[in-house]
Amino acid sequence: MRSGNAFVGAGSQVERTNAAEQRRRFVVMLAVRAAVVTALLGSTVFFTVRSGRPAIAPTQLILYGLAAAVFALTLGYAVWLRRSREPPGIHVQILVAFDVLAASLLVYITGGLESPFTFFYALPIVQTALFSPRRGAILTAGLSCLLLGALFVMESQGLLPVDLEGRVRIPPSTSKAVYLLAFNYLVFLAIGWLAGSLGSSSAGPAGSCASPSRMSKSWRNP
Repeated sequence: MRSGNAFVGAGSQVERTNAAEQRRRFVVMLAVRAAVVTALLGSTVFFTVRSGRPAIAPTQLILYGLAAAVFALTLGYAVWLRRSREPPGIHVQILVAFDVLAASLLVYITGGLESPFTFFYALPIVQTALFSPRRGAILTAGLSCLLLGALFVMESQGLLPVDLEGRVRIPPSTSKAVYLLAFNYLVFLAIGWLAGSLGSSSAGPAGSCASPSRMSKSWRNP
């Protein structure tokens, strides 16, 4: 009987430790998101003012709205973390999905497939690896590939305006588009694999502690 109580206690301790670690990583995730968006917004305002372009052009307005949405979501989850002791769970998936969509919007307003900001897709991929090593990171990388490809198809087929400010922008040639898609796909998947591998190795001790939890459940439910 004592051994059964020991297993139950060990399982509860592991669950509390895992929940605390997930919350800590969630805080890191929120802080990184806020820092990246702040840097992006600040650099955009700086270069817009310096170049003499209007600060309320459609592209800038979308960027400001995107930054406001990211800050609002980050602030909301910061308040939730202070009021709740639950592990983030599904909230991680919500933030990752939002960040992939936000990266797609940023890429769209800054040049589509030729945008210099396609690397922003790496942020949600790495974030996923903090909570769901390898498999989750690869799935997020696949979603990024899918959205980037869909964005190119919609622009090339005229379903989305190529330039929101009325400027003439020639879409990339077929060979260049294939090259850019293949290059970005390889980068996304490589980041997913590497980040997932690092996440798996860093989660090693936590993973090894998961067995007492399962053993405690089987002990209570023979």
